[in-house]
Amino acid sequence: EFIRKLQTEREKLQVLSKEYQKFITTRQQFDAQLNENELVLSEFGRLKDNAEVFKLVGPLLVKQEVPEAGSTVKKRINFIKGELERCEKNIAGSEERQGRC
Repeated sequence: EFIRKLQTEREKLQVLSKEYQKFITTRQQFDAQLNENELVLSEFGRLKDNAEVFKLVGPLLVKQEVPEAGSTVKKRINFIKGELERCEKNIAGSEERQGRC
């Protein structure tokens, strides 16, 4: 009886540990995306007035207006920050559940 209960608790902890690792990996991916997009946004600040910007659409490069491209990147940054907040909540919840085991 005791051994069975101990094994069950161990299995629960393993599941929680895998979930935690998944949340950490997701957060790392969003961190990398955020850094990349912030770098792109800073590069927009260095563009000359007559600069041309292109975006990749499938196999094609399509010309895009600089303000529109900057706006798109800013929106993407805001979205990623929201996802990072969600990841942090998931991580905190996972840590709390692991602490209860």
